[in-house]
Amino acid sequence: MKKSIEERALKFGVEVFKVCRTIQKKENEYIITKQLIRSSSSIGANNFEARYAVSKADFINKKSISLKETYESIYWLRFMKEADLLKKDQFESFYDEANQIRKIISSIIQNTKKNL
Repeated sequence: MKKSIEERALKFGVEVFKVCRTIQKKENEYIITKQLIRSSSSIGANNFEARYAVSKADFINKKSISLKETYESIYWLRFMKEADLLKKDQFESFYDEANQIRKIISSIIQNTKKNL
């Protein structure tokens, strides 16, 4: 059974949080990890909030914020990779999932706009 985008985004945020907490403890690095925690957790929060939008325009707005947070998360993942804060397998797993989430959210936004 396929997971909903809300569930995928929640799981992504939680997994990123766990890895960032480990990095914070091991590397004593808080600035970049906090940025990634904020953006990755916001993906799920805005997706969930879109479920209770008051209009289609509000729904598109919440999904668009979620999409922007996905792009920001991708940036911070790449930054952490370049700064040697993420292991190669961690980066690849997170990067792949973030891009899949990005594609799904983009598709939802496009389809909703078509149906306006």
